Amino acid sequence: SVNCAIFSGGSFYVFCDDKNLYKLSYYEGGLPGSTYKHSPSEVLSASGSTFSYRSPLFPAKDEKIEFYFTDSGKSASLSPVLFWKAVSTGAFSSANFAFLSCESDYSVYRATLSINLSTGTIIEYYIKAGSAYIFRAGDDKLSNNSNFSFSYSSETAVSKTFKFMLAGCGNAFHNANASFENYSSMRIPLYPIRGDKITFYVGNQASGFGNYGNMTGGKFNYEISGQWQSENLEWAFDSGNYKYWRASLAASSTFYYYFTVYYDDHNTTYVYGDDGSSWATSHESAARANPFGVSFSTSSFRIGVSTNLSPPMDVLIYKKGSFENAYEGQISSASVISLFPGSFEMVLRGGNFATIYSTFSFPTSDKNFSVSFSSTPHSPDLRGLCEGDFAANELLSSDSETDSLWGTKNELYNLWATFDEDNLYIGLSGILDNNSLILYIDCGDYFGNIDDASKLPWSTGRNHRFPSDFEPDYQFISWNFSPGNFYRILSSDTLEDISSDIVQKTRGSTGDLSNLELKIPFSSIYNGILPSGVPAGTKLKLLVCVTGGEGTSAKDSIPDQNSSFGGTFDKFTFDRWIEIPLDSDSDGIVDSGKMINKIAYSTSTVSSSQSQEETTQIDYLNPTEDTYFFNERDLPVYVFSTLASSATLYFRNSSSEDFDSLPFTVGSPTFTFTIPGEFVIGKIDYYFTLSKGTNSVTTPFYSVKIDTTHVLVAGAKNYSFSGISASFSAALSDDVKISFLSPASVIADGIAPSNAEIVDSVPVELYEIKGVFPAATFSLPYFDETNEANLRAYFYDGQNWVLKSGSPDISANTLSVELSQGGKIGIFETTGAAVSSTKVSSVSRPVFNPLNGEKLEFNFDVSPASIKIKIYDLNGRIVRRIDGNSWDGKDNDGRFVPSGAYIWNLKTEAENVWGMTGVWK
Repeated sequence: SVNCAIFSGGSFYVFCDDKNLYKLSYYEGGLPGSTYKHSPSEVLSASGSTFSYRSPLFPAKDEKIEFYFTDSGKSASLSPVLFWKAVSTGAFSSANFAFLSCESDYSVYRATLSINLSTGTIIEYYIKAGSAYIFRAGDDKLSNNSNFSFSYSSETAVSKTFKFMLAGCGNAFHNANASFENYSSMRIPLYPIRGDKITFYVGNQASGFGNYGNMTGGKFNYEISGQWQSENLEWAFDSGNYKYWRASLAASSTFYYYFTVYYDDHNTTYVYGDDGSSWATSHESAARANPFGVSFSTSSFRIGVSTNLSPPMDVLIYKKGSFENAYEGQISSASVISLFPGSFEMVLRGGNFATIYSTFSFPTSDKNFSVSFSSTPHSPDLRGLCEGDFAANELLSSDSETDSLWGTKNELYNLWATFDEDNLYIGLSGILDNNSLILYIDCGDYFGNIDDASKLPWSTGRNHRFPSDFEPDYQFISWNFSPGNFYRILSSDTLEDISSDIVQKTRGSTGDLSNLELKIPFSSIYNGILPSGVPAGTKLKLLVCVTGGEGTSAKDSIPDQNSSFGGTFDKFTFDRWIEIPLDSDSDGIVDSGKMINKIAYSTSTVSSSQSQEETTQIDYLNPTEDTYFFNERDLPVYVFSTLASSATLYFRNSSSEDFDSLPFTVGSPTFTFTIPGEFVIGKIDYYFTLSKGTNSVTTPFYSVKIDTTHVLVAGAKNYSFSGISASFSAALSDDVKISFLSPASVIADGIAPSNAEIVDSVPVELYEIKGVFPAATFSLPYFDETNEANLRAYFYDGQNWVLKSGSPDISANTLSVELSQGGKIGIFETTGAAVSSTKVSSVSRPVFNPLNGEKLEFNFDVSPASIKIKIYDLNGRIVRRIDGNSWDGKDNDGRFVPSGAYIWNLKTEAENVWGMTGVWK
C-alpha cells in the first residue's frame, strides 16, 4: 500500500509498505498544474516589459485590468480561462487568456477585463487551465496578493478565490495651506524659518461614502540638494471619517517633498501638488516630477521671556477667534517664529508660571514678556480660551479624546479650575455635536442633596444617580458648549435658575473644538449660609459629563468613572468626582499660596473618608514590555511607584472603544495587574491612576502589541524572551522564528493527533519553530491548567505527533523540548501512562528537504544508551556515519547530498533496523 508520496525535481516518489518505508519506487514526470503560476503582486517579465501578475493590483472602476498566467513548462498551446464575479453575487463570468510570448523560463498568457461596477466592489476570481485550478492560498484578505496554489477541485478554487477591490488610488491628500481639524494648515509652520522643525500631515478618508480605504502607513519623501531621501510616516490621530499621519523634518535650505501612502485595499498612492492643491496618483514618477515645495520665510519676530525657564514653557499660536493651531513649540528664553499674514492669539504656559496670553497681527515687531509665579488666589481674565486664561497648574484633568461612548465628536478634553477670595473659576474644553454637557457641584450639606436627577423639571432631568458621598447642590447645563443655565437644586424635582449670578465665556461651534469658562461667586454658592467667605474647612466636589436631552445618561465624564456607561437612556450611577479644598486651615477664608493641581484630587466611594494632604508628586514607571507573545492568554501589566499606595488599571483592546478597569491586586512599589485572556487580542491600550491619600495622578496612554512571532537573531547560543528560553549547541548562523499558534488550528489544518495516550486532540498550547538550527533545548510556557502533571510536549513531523519531553515544571509552568529541526510543538494533556520501550516508535520526515532545516529523525519512547546510523546510496556506498538519532542530509564531508533515494541502517542495543528515505531540494 502507498504510505506517502512527493513530487520533487521532476520525479514522483511513492513510498510503500509500513511506517519505516522499506520500499520506494518513482517515475519521471510532472503533475498537471505544478508548472502554472498566478501570484498577483509578483513581478514578471514578458516582451521586454515588467508588470505584476494582476496589473493594477487594485484597479479603478472601468480601468483596464490585465491578468497574467505563466507556465514554466513553456507550453504555447494552453487555453487558460479566468472566472470572476462580484463577491456575494451569483454565477461567475469568464474571460479567456491569450498566448502572449514564450520567455526563457516560462510561457506567458494574458486576459484583459474592464469592470463597470461601483467603487468599493470586491471582485473574486480563479483560473482554470486544463484539469488544474489556480487559486489563492493562505489568509483570505485583500492584502494577500503573493500566494497561490493549484488543485483539481473546482470546489476548492471557488472557496479560495483571489480577491481585490475596485479602488484605484486611495483618497489621500495634503493641502499644505488649508486648515483641517484644529490646525491652520497641513504644514506647520506653513512658512518656516531656517532650522525650524516642520510637521507635515497627510490625511486619508478611512470611512464614509466614496473611495475610502485602509491606510497602513507610508513614507515622507524629500529632496535636498538633488538627493531624494525618505522617512516613515507615523500615525497622528483619527477624526470622524479621516485618519491623519505625519512626519517631521528640520532643514535649512529649500526642499521638495511628496508622500507615499500604503493601503491593504488600494494601490500604493503618491500624493503631490503645491501649497493650494493636492493630487493622488499610482505613479511615483508623476509625484516626483511635481512635488510640493518649501521655501523659507525672511519675515519673522522674536519672542522673549524675562527668565531662563527650565523646563521651558509651551508656545501655542492660534488664528484669532478660532482654535486653529498655526504654531506650536517651546521657549526657554527666546524663540524666533514666522507665520502667514493675519491676526493671532498667543499662549505661553508651563510649570507653575501664570499663563501669558497675547493678541497680535503678523508681521509684527519683537515681543518680550515677564513671567510670574501662579498660585491661589488667582483671578483669570475669562476670554473663552482656557489655555490662555488658566495657568498650566490649574489643569485638573486631561481626559482621553477617544473614550466617549458617542464617538470623537462628543468628547470632553480638559477641565481647569482655580479660585480667588470671592469666586470659583472653571474651564472646560471638548467637542459636542448636538448633545449637552452637565456640570454637577456638591458644596456641602446645604441645599438639594439629591441622589436622583431623573425627576428634575423638563429639559433639566437626566437618568443619573449619585452616591451618598456626592449629592449635588448645583448643576450647569450647556448645549454644544453654548452659554447655558446655572441652577440651584432645591429638591429632587425643584430647581432655581440663578444663571444671572455667574459669568460665562464660550468659544467654538457645533462639532468643533470648543471652550467654556465659568465664574461662579461664592456668595451665590453659599447664599444664605454665610454673609461672606466660605464655610470653615469646606471642600467643593464636582464632576462633568456628556449627555443628550431629557432622560439620557452620561457617555463621557471627567473624571473617568469606575462603572461603564450603558445605553442612551440607561440609568447611570456616578462613583468618582474631583474635590477641591477651599479652606484647609479652617479659618473661613480661602487658601492662599496653593497650586490647584497639588491640592485637588479625584476620589471614589469605595475609599474610606479622606482628607486633603499635600505631598511630593506621585512618581511612576511602567515596566511592561510593548509587545506580548501570547494571543488570548492572560497578560500581566505592571506599574512601579515608590509613593503611591493604590493603583487602578484602565485598558481596552483594538476591537473596543471603551476602557475596562482593574483595581490593584498586589501592593506597592510594584502594582501587578492581569488582563484576562479573552481581551488579549490585536493591541491593548492602557493607562493607570495612582493614588496616595487624597492625591492622585493619571499616567499617559501606553500600548502593548500582541505579536505572536518572535525572531531569534543569528549570532548567539542562548536566548530568552516572554518566559521562553532556547539553548543551542552552537551559535545560530541563521535567524530562527518562533510563533505562538491557535491550539484549535490542529483541527482546522487536519493534523489532530490520534495517539492513544493523548486525552484531548486540541493542545493546551501550540508553538511553531521555523529555520535551520543546531540541536537545541526549548523551554516553552503553558498557562495554568488542570492535570498539569500529565502535560507532555509533542513534535509534529508532518505525519505523526512524537513525544518529546518528560514531566512539566509545574512551579514554572514550562515544558522542555529537545529539537534538532523546526516544526510544530504541541503541549497536550495525556493519560500519564508510563512508557519503557527503547525501540524505534516512529520515523519523522522520511522524505525531507535539508535546505529548509528538515531532518530524517528516529523517535523513541525511551532513548537508547547508544544510537548509530549509517546512510547508503542506492549503489550501496556509505554516505554518512552518525552517532545520534537524526540525519541532516549531509555526507561525511559536510556537503548536502543530491536529491534522491537513500538507504538507512539504525543500530541500538535493542534492534538493528533497515529502511529507506528520500531527499529533495
